Amino acid sequence: MARQSQGRIFKRGKKGYFYLQYYLNGKQIVKALRDENDKPITGQRIAQKAADVILAPYKANDDVQRRQQAVDALKSAQDKVIAAERIKNAIKLTDAFELAMNKPRRKALGEKARQQKESHWKDFVAYMNQFYPEVKTLDCILQKHAQDYIQYLTKNGKFNKQINFIQHNRKSSYNSKLKKLSPKSINYYLMSCRDIFCTLMDDIGITVDPFAKIPKLKQVREEREAFTLDELKLISENADDFILSLFIMGLCTGLREADICLLKWKEVDFKNGLIKRTTRKTGKEVTIPIMPPLWKFLEEQQLKSGNNEYVLSLHAEMYLNNRSGISWRVKTFLESLGIVTTKKPADRSRAVSIKDVHSLRHSFCYYAGLYNVPLAIVQAVVGHMSPEMTKHYTMHATSNDIKKAFQNMPDIFGVLDITPEKKLIDRLEIDPERKELHDLADTLSIDEIKKILKYISK
Repeated sequence: MARQSQGRIFKRGKKGYFYLQYYLNGKQIVKALRDENDKPITGQRIAQKAADVILAPYKANDDVQRRQQAVDALKSAQDKVIAAERIKNAIKLTDAFELAMNKPRRKALGEKARQQKESHWKDFVAYMNQFYPEVKTLDCILQKHAQDYIQYLTKNGKFNKQINFIQHNRKSSYNSKLKKLSPKSINYYLMSCRDIFCTLMDDIGITVDPFAKIPKLKQVREEREAFTLDELKLISENADDFILSLFIMGLCTGLREADICLLKWKEVDFKNGLIKRTTRKTGKEVTIPIMPPLWKFLEEQQLKSGNNEYVLSLHAEMYLNNRSGISWRVKTFLESLGIVTTKKPADRSRAVSIKDVHSLRHSFCYYAGLYNVPLAIVQAVVGHMSPEMTKHYTMHATSNDIKKAFQNMPDIFGVLDITPEKKLIDRLEIDPERKELHDLADTLSIDEIKKILKYISK
């Protein structure tokens, strides 16, 4: 059997670097000794330890043990390489957001979404600086840090209470008094942090996002409420042209605020009686029938708009320059009529909106349901994408299906006759005899109703 030396260490060169000499299967091997940071070793004690690590597999008497030691030595060397690579590629917490935003994305972020993510990430960085000041880079963030931060948000609200804003071209700030965040808001913080880590994982050499195993909080939603017929009548009698135009478009199309305000004439097809638009929120193309009342409004609006590309030019201008102004005008108007627009949920420090522009979308769906428009048709018009909505829809709606369903539907809001001279809803006049018959039908048994129908058909 060839000689296998126990090995010896020795110095070489002016700088006194240590080397290891040993024999393997009769072949002499001389290897420079390096420390954990891959630097030459000049100390004898450290050199002997490094030599022992290299020689350990060959000193083993048992083949199995020798192989295992060789594997362990290789793994240790790989771990050192990985650790060195992490140090080399370490990304500071303060630099992470910009680096993540510069990465390619499937869908580009809008300016508002980008600002929101940046605010969330800065809040996390501020939290880490306060409670874990020794952690400066992404690769050092542990699951414990992530859990502690989300727990802090749940109990205390956002960490950085200072709100910065620009007013009249001057920077201003104030301290937020909100002590709690809604589950929805906390989930936004969670997803923003996940986004940063998932985007930069390969760069920093980690395989697990510390936020990945933290579950989203269950949300208790306060849904928008549909406008009642009495409220719609009150609105129609008092609304100015700006408000009325919003209500006509919202009630007759089910579009969201952005799509109402930014609807373009090229998306209105009078020839086929349809509006076709790709929605801003989901990117889904929706097909909306132009019902008779809406048709009258659009024809008049076309004469007013001239060469403007937008159907509602004033609304488009406001949305593009001050979108919150639209919601404010609607909210102020509704409250002036005594219509409650907000509601404060339990365990929340801030009220949420229950009646606003988005409520027109709920009203559209609600009244379409009252008149038995198939849910699949409603889905095709409003473009709902959530599993909770789509699981109820089993049929595919074509353009003809959509037009037929809505053209055959009675006026959604009682007697709806929208013209430039008339308001959104005329006064609902119901004959006493008709109302009496209607009330009676609700109390009769199905057998009694069948007898009456049989008598009437004779």
